[in-house]
Amino acid sequence: MKDIWETLKDKKWILASILICTVAISQANDLHSFYANYLEQRRAEDGLDKIMPGVSILHVKSIFGAPTLENHDRKLNLVEYVYSFKKFYLQVVFDRDNTVQLFSVTSKEPGFNPTVPIIGKNLGQFSFSDVELGDQNVLYSYLSSKHFDYAESRYLGNPGNYRTLYFGFNSSGTRYRKQSALYGNEHLNEKKLENFRKESIPNTFGVGRILGDEKEIIDSFGFGMEYYASRDLPEHNY
Repeated sequence: MKDIWETLKDKKWILASILICTVAISQANDLHSFYANYLEQRRAEDGLDKIMPGVSILHVKSIFGAPTLENHDRKLNLVEYVYSFKKFYLQVVFDRDNTVQLFSVTSKEPGFNPTVPIIGKNLGQFSFSDVELGDQNVLYSYLSSKHFDYAESRYLGNPGNYRTLYFGFNSSGTRYRKQSALYGNEHLNEKKLENFRKESIPNTFGVGRILGDEKEIIDSFGFGMEYYASRDLPEHNY
């Protein structure tokens, strides 16, 4: 009887040990996953200060890793990389010489407020009309039954080292406040466009190459994460 009792105690100890090890391994994996995700996001956020048109795409990949999506325009000899991080999407377009021509950042969270290069303002804390540098030019205003997208450009000349700055509202990103939309060709109506730009906050910014006209790039790839492509990502919650 004593031997049976000792055997049962041994089995209980073994089962308890296995359970403790299982819980410890699970918690360790959760902790590792948490820190890995945190460090990846932190590295990605810090990397935004290290990207600018003119740098090599190899430099970009050394910071952000492999892209989530890759698209090609063989006619223009351009490639688009799109990255999806916890707090933002990153779009990078480069040419056959591996030189970045345009990049954009689309916020995915209201609390994400990265600093916009050149103007030093934080995304989500200013309206379209608050940016007074350069001449504003509407690139497109698109409204469908599913989403609304808007983009504008500003050639900055000498104060901006001859680069073009882009702002937009991208439906795949966050809303910093209740977002209005322009219907049809309302962006051609000066008063309606003015009201929209005063009330609306961009959730996307981008920078284009020196002395470049990136309209052909935006016509090909769009500005920021494409709405329907974002819905195909595993992270999307329907």
